[in-house]
Amino acid sequence: MTKHLEIELSLDMDDGDIHQHFLENVDDLHPAMDLDVGQDADNRIQIDEIAIEAIECEKNSIFIKYIVEYSAYYGCDDANFSDYDQRAITGKRVGNTFVFEEHVYPERLTLADEL
Repeated sequence: MTKHLEIELSLDMDDGDIHQHFLENVDDLHPAMDLDVGQDADNRIQIDEIAIEAIECEKNSIFIKYIVEYSAYYGCDDANFSDYDQRAITGKRVGNTFVFEEHVYPERLTLADEL
């Protein structure tokens, strides 16, 4: 069963206020975002920043583009690595209530599954 993230904002907020709210409260959207940057395969990778790049509010929907910046330090090679990835989420809008599907990460394979 799909879980949902529901964010209810004040009815007196216009689209500009809604944009500002999501820009300032990006953490509220984390359950709906894909934040996998390979941390399971390499535990040295860490997320440095999650930033909203664009928000499109329509009468019945919302579309949010975001960037995940991440990095790792490889001590043996004395090397730093950093990169970013652009991603997006889409939600339903009913008045000033926004509903997003929570992101479901695939199950990690066990060693037996990989063989």
